[in-house]
Parts: sequence; structure tokens; C-alpha cells
Amino acid sequence: MRRLFSILLFCGLLLVQMIPLAARPAGHRGNINVVVTIKPVHSLVAAIMKGIARPALLIKSGSPHSYALKPSGARKLQQADLVIRVSRHLEEFLQRPLHALAGQARQITLDELPGLRPEQTGHHGHPPHIHIWLDPVKAQIIVREISAVLAKLDPGNAAQYQLNGKTEIRRLQELGEQMTRQLAPVTDRAFLTWHDAWRPFAERFHLKLAGSIAISPERQPGVRHLQKIQAQISRGAISCIFTEPSYKPGLAAMLVENTSARLAVLDPLGTGLEKGPELYFTLMRKNVRTLLSCLGEEHHPRP
Repeated sequence: MRRLFSILLFCGLLLVQMIPLAARPAGHRGNINVVVTIKPVHSLVAAIMKGIARPALLIKSGSPHSYALKPSGARKLQQADLVIRVSRHLEEFLQRPLHALAGQARQITLDELPGLRPEQTGHHGHPPHIHIWLDPVKAQIIVREISAVLAKLDPGNAAQYQLNGKTEIRRLQELGEQMTRQLAPVTDRAFLTWHDAWRPFAERFHLKLAGSIAISPERQPGVRHLQKIQAQISRGAISCIFTEPSYKPGLAAMLVENTSARLAVLDPLGTGLEKGPELYFTLMRKNVRTLLSCLGEEHHPRP
């Protein structure tokens, strides 16, 4: 009889693990496993889930373009009730693992949500605006959509998700307004970035992004493209070139050598920053300081 009871207990536990999240009783702390791919979006989700549970972060360092899934990441996907990624184009490494490891989990692809879909196709089939989190207004859309999904998946905590989401949206609105004021003095300063990650940011704050060095993160720029960039820099049309922590600055350093252009580093992912609800705000303010330092009046006086 004792052996039969043990077998029945084991089968019962196994059955519970197989029940989809929507069928499980909600309202208990930590009953939902959320996996987010990159730090800035993880930060937004962590703010929404504050006081309920902590989302797991998949990519702790490095670029999503070159990331290889680790065993620890595979385990996170296996345990996930919800997986949040930015784009099929950004996290290409996830295509097969999502189906194989997280097939039962709810999946959110941010650039497929209303208000976040790219309007056109960029170079070589890549949507041009997949770095949507760099726009605080689009970040508000992200928070609103994810808050609604979490409230449906975990109705016992719906009120807290919605309250946290509203608080985060208000903070993002204030951040965007502050950044607009801070960046206003440098909106006429042309600059280049390593690749086309910063266009959503530049468009939001009316900055003069003149182009990018690499056509895509996976491809080195060609000779003709580099010659065109060199000509822009040589005639003084470019104030700064911004690289990123994930890419070596050697080529960019060569381009600005013996010119009036300056070199600096913008960070789209929060490299070296502590994950959590405050990372997004820390990251955006850090990038504003970098832009002001490189594009500022003391380095580039008006003609």
C-alpha cells in the first residue's frame, strides 16, 4: 500500500508539472517563470513584476547577434511559462530552441506587437528598427503590452502587474521628457554609429544620425562604403563616431585619426551594468551623457 501511494504521488507531481500555466491556480508568489533575452527589456519586465517574481535573463553579456545558447539558458527556456524576445531578426539563435525547449510557453516577440512593427525592410532583409527599446516612447508600449499579458497569465497578481506597469510608464514618460531637454543643444551635430542600432533613438530625439559604418552587425563594411564615410569625416561633416562595447574600435579609430571628429562608445545593451528594474534608466542616462560629451559645444564650436 505504501509503495502504491508513492507511485500515485509521483504521478500526481509529474502531472502538475505538465499542466499549462493558464490551468494552474494563480495568486501565489513566484508561480510564473518569465525569461527575457536582453538586459534593457529584462529591466522593464523586472519593474512590472516587482513584488511578485523575478524574471530570468538569458543574455547576460555580449551581443544577441553572436550569442550561442548555453546549457543554463536551455534550462531557463525549459522552465519558462513566458518568453520575451525583441525580434526574430535580433535573436536568431532562438528560432530552434524556442520550438524545441519552450514549445508550451507563451511567447512575445516585441516587434510584432501593435505600435512596434517595423514599417519597412532594411538592408539585406533586416528590419531597420529592431532596437526599439532605445526609444522611451516605444518602451512604454512594451511595458503596457507585457503588463496586460502577465495579468492574463497570472490573474491572481493582475492588479499588481497593472499598478507596476502604470508606475513604470510614468517614469518612462518623465525620462523621455528629461532626455529631450538635455539633447536639444546637440540636435544639429551629425554623427555616425557602428551599425544601425541607434536610429529609433535618433528619430525620437531629433538627432542628426548621418549613417553607420557597418551595413549590418554580421558584415564588415566594403571599401566604397568606407571611402564615402572617410570623405564625410574629412570635410568636417561628422562630429563623432560612436562604437559599441561589443565591437572593437580599431576601424573607427582609424577613420577619425587626424580629423576633427571624435570617438566615443554608446551602449545599447547595458554592458557591465547590474541587471534589474533600474538598469534601463541608468543605461539611457549614461548614453545621454556620452552623446553630450562627444557632441557638445566645447568640442565643436558653431561656425
